[in-house]
Amino acid sequence: MSRAGPGARPARPYARRLPFMSSVGLNAAIVCTFCSVGFISDLFNFPRLTPVPTVLCTAFMSGVIAFGAVLSVSRGPRWLATPLVASGVLVALENLAFPVWFGHAVPATSLEQLASHAKFDALGCMLTLVGGYILYILFITRQGSRQMRLDAEFALAREVHQALVPAIARQSARLEWWGRSDPSTEVGGDLIDVIESDDATLAVIADVSGHGVSAGMLTAMTRSAIRTRVGTPWTIASLLEGVDRLVLGLERPGRFVTAACARFERGAADVALAGHLPVLIARATGALERVENQRPPLGIPFAAPFPTARVAAASGDLFVLFTDGLTEARDARGDEWGVAGIEAVLRAHAREPLDRIATAIFEGSRRFGASGDDRSLLMIRVR
Repeated sequence: MSRAGPGARPARPYARRLPFMSSVGLNAAIVCTFCSVGFISDLFNFPRLTPVPTVLCTAFMSGVIAFGAVLSVSRGPRWLATPLVASGVLVALENLAFPVWFGHAVPATSLEQLASHAKFDALGCMLTLVGGYILYILFITRQGSRQMRLDAEFALAREVHQALVPAIARQSARLEWWGRSDPSTEVGGDLIDVIESDDATLAVIADVSGHGVSAGMLTAMTRSAIRTRVGTPWTIASLLEGVDRLVLGLERPGRFVTAACARFERGAADVALAGHLPVLIARATGALERVENQRPPLGIPFAAPFPTARVAAASGDLFVLFTDGLTEARDARGDEWGVAGIEAVLRAHAREPLDRIATAIFEGSRRFGASGDDRSLLMIRVR
């Protein structure tokens, strides 16, 4: 569920996320490198000799113009005037102020004077270019170390996600179930789980708002809250109430969880949803049914009790739970694959093995179009 904002990756957010010292180092490297333009431009004035203060000021202003250009690209259109203003100021200073302050450019009177001024420009170019190069190396080294730490943290996050939301493919005397969650980032916000107790089996799928580590933490808390409660006498309503209290207790606006649960007993199933997509039931007779949501997501205050639907669970019936990463795949025209896309797959493949049905659903969603959200699917067939 991407409502908390997917992590953007273009240059503009990257520049804003840079640590302060890294940002200072990068900007200093840019300014230092482009200060060389001031010394190079002075060489084009030969054999006239520009006063040294004028050359130094021109070099510094060249670096400022380059910094302004980078600022306008990384910070947005409102900064676009920065390099233009800096260029206008430089032209005005060179033609009006610098001649008054430092004197006009004068012709060289000897080859020694010309050579001396050329050495000054060459030294200025060398110092600014080497200085900029050193600053770039320092920036790259610092960012490289930071990236290595981030890579290690992301690798750990992926391992944690795989432990929290492993693929499911097993069966019992009464049920067969299959589940998989494909995260859209290193750490997904979807949860799939099947829990067996003495008197019933619980199938749950949940979708936490947002992505990344914070969403993964809430996924872990949700899974723990559900599994802890299943160890005591429980109902579908009591499970969802416990998760609802957990999310409300976090007191974080914009954080919520949608969920769909099914409790299987002999010959029947209790189904409850909280802000989630419908649960589909492909009957052994060929009929296709929906259990629709009747409640807001968990974590959004709502006074009414959790509605639960009791449905028949006969031999051969298939229960399908999924998240909106599958249904929100969009084609080139912007149309969604939708719940109807999954229903079409079930009509064609409902009698096949669960892994084949899952392959048809995942491939159908991906072929239809891209989705920026986690794609998760959980299926339970009554044996």
